[in-house]
Amino acid sequence: MKEKVERMIKKVVLVHPLLLVLLVILSSSSLFCIFYYSLEKSLISYFCYMFSFYTLSIFVIRVVSVIKRIDIKEEKKRLSDKNKVLERYFSDQKYHFFLLFSVSIPVNILYALIKTIYGVVINSHWIIENGIYYILLTMMRLIVIEGAKRGGKKEIVATRISSFILSLSSVLYLFMVLEMYYNASAPNYPGVIVYAAALYSFVKVGTAIKGYISIRKIKTPAIKVANTVKVSHAFVSLIFLESGMLNIFGSEGKDERTLLLVSGIVVAIFLLFSGVAVCINLKDSTSSISKETRKK
Repeated sequence: MKEKVERMIKKVVLVHPLLLVLLVILSSSSLFCIFYYSLEKSLISYFCYMFSFYTLSIFVIRVVSVIKRIDIKEEKKRLSDKNKVLERYFSDQKYHFFLLFSVSIPVNILYALIKTIYGVVINSHWIIENGIYYILLTMMRLIVIEGAKRGGKKEIVATRISSFILSLSSVLYLFMVLEMYYNASAPNYPGVIVYAAALYSFVKVGTAIKGYISIRKIKTPAIKVANTVKVSHAFVSLIFLESGMLNIFGSEGKDERTLLLVSGIVVAIFLLFSGVAVCINLKDSTSSISKETRKK
């Protein structure tokens, strides 16, 4: 009896990959129709939610089971033997960090240009401020990466400049928060895109904090400021998401807008003091670099 139950559970949970793909397509389509046609409170929507929950559960179980079968160390070794870039990517933690850190630079540049130009065209101060913020973010990333490449005193200088820009961006960000509070300015997330934006923001915060903790042992100045920039921008994304969701799901309540203002001010203060904190901590890094220079 017990074996029959186990076999039945396995059949229900570990479905064939092709069937799983079909279930994912059907559940995604059903959710899209529910939200697109505003059927959230209808009877059929509850069946769709249950079906989607089942599909998501078996999808996660399938992914976990596949990952468990992979010998990650062996796979890294195999890829490293084939490609020198991958070998350095897996073995050099600093190179690994900055490669991922630089991936978003082209997107940030494009986003900054579009936001700034569009803001000027429609005469929106908030959108222009958005564009300037992303310009500052791109500048910080480029300066940090260039400083890390050169090393030594130039890395210290690059870190100081990036820290100053980070603190400076807090003033611009505060103006953006005030406009979000008083004029209800917010990102426009059409339809179900808001849920994707929410998932992206929370994943971004989680990965930024995880990266900050996992790489904190590498005490180079560039790594410190780069980690701070990543965490700061993740928190900024959360406030943008909060503002956008308030505009979609109801922003009439004064308490909701006040909560947005308070959380935005907290993040602005975090940006300001994060840059200052990095500059203060640079004294230890400067002394260690000078000692290494003397030894050489």
